[in-house]
Amino acid sequence: MAGVVALVTVMAAAGLYFTRPSDRLPPGTIEAIEQAATAGHTDDVFRLVQEANLDLTDARLARVVPRIGSTFTLDTDSPSATVNLRRVSSDDPSELSAVLPLGQTPIVGRAIVAGEYVVDLSGDGHLPVTFLIQVSSGQPLTVHRRLQPSTQEHDRMVFVEAGVAAVPGGDVSTPAFFIDAFEVTNEDFARFLSAGGYANVAFWPDVMVIDGQRVARAEALRRFVDRTNLPGPRSWSGGTFAEGKARHPVTGVSWYEASAFAKWAGKELPAYPQWWRAAVDTASGGLPWGTDARSAAARANFGQAGTVDVGSYPSGVSPFGCFDMAGNVREWLSDVQPGGARHSVTGGSWLDEVYMFEPSHTEWFEPAYANQAIGFRLVTPATAAVGQGAPR
Repeated sequence: MAGVVALVTVMAAAGLYFTRPSDRLPPGTIEAIEQAATAGHTDDVFRLVQEANLDLTDARLARVVPRIGSTFTLDTDSPSATVNLRRVSSDDPSELSAVLPLGQTPIVGRAIVAGEYVVDLSGDGHLPVTFLIQVSSGQPLTVHRRLQPSTQEHDRMVFVEAGVAAVPGGDVSTPAFFIDAFEVTNEDFARFLSAGGYANVAFWPDVMVIDGQRVARAEALRRFVDRTNLPGPRSWSGGTFAEGKARHPVTGVSWYEASAFAKWAGKELPAYPQWWRAAVDTASGGLPWGTDARSAAARANFGQAGTVDVGSYPSGVSPFGCFDMAGNVREWLSDVQPGGARHSVTGGSWLDEVYMFEPSHTEWFEPAYANQAIGFRLVTPATAAVGQGAPR
């Protein structure tokens, strides 16, 4: 007991609080928290602590603090970055708590109820980043992040530090790069179309392969039309996307169209090792959020009725801050099949079961192929940036 009191005393002396203290509590509050802690129901502990506006350093919680929480430290190379948390429900990871502001970095030894949290980190003049943390009772967690300067070139992108991509056939060393945090959306692609992207020959090869035949550019472009024979994705109609789907990932685009968009945007389609490093870091066989495939339906858009707005599943974010790398749509890559002209598509889609996310289910399609479950995101190389890294 002396050790528990000492722990709480140290936390209090350091000003470690999660919510504001409250001297007057509804009857039975402390007893309810103790019962939930004894049962290991940390979601209930979190809810009761929030409802009571309790401080975890409150002496009345001294008996349960070591069983229900730990401390969280977060520092950044750029000081005064804003830190917000959203707790992920253990029962349903699609449910997140209201935003809990922690203040600005450095966050040192903040007392926090055990569980999983989405961390939103932002700083003036720097790219925001979102990532997951798992706080275990009695195990202090320390995370360091290096934020990257925000530029027009890297708008809505995240930084992936140089490292190893765990892919079939062995680990691949991957230089640092930036990658889109979100899949390219319908409204993004509409800007390309409005800018004359389909008419600009600089974005298209002179000859393309369609149904195994080499076709001149002009003829090929006559094939890349929507349902009303206007230039655009196969899923569009009347030269535009369906109402209410501006933030849905663009689908019905061939590899040629994705590549043309990339050239127009001054970016590139990801290579296979880049995509998988951004998706799972070095976790071979894992999912963007970890190894729990049972929660996939709550963390990614698998087996649903269609695409959804990008970023709709924050608890499925990857270690580097990419959304929807599992589910929503599969994505075109830059890689060409050895000995052929087919390009790779990877990651599961809304049409798939979760196992389709696995690297072994990467498929190869002719570059003129398009369907309602394939989209893309883009990358740019990082020539002189420093690493941000995944949580540690």
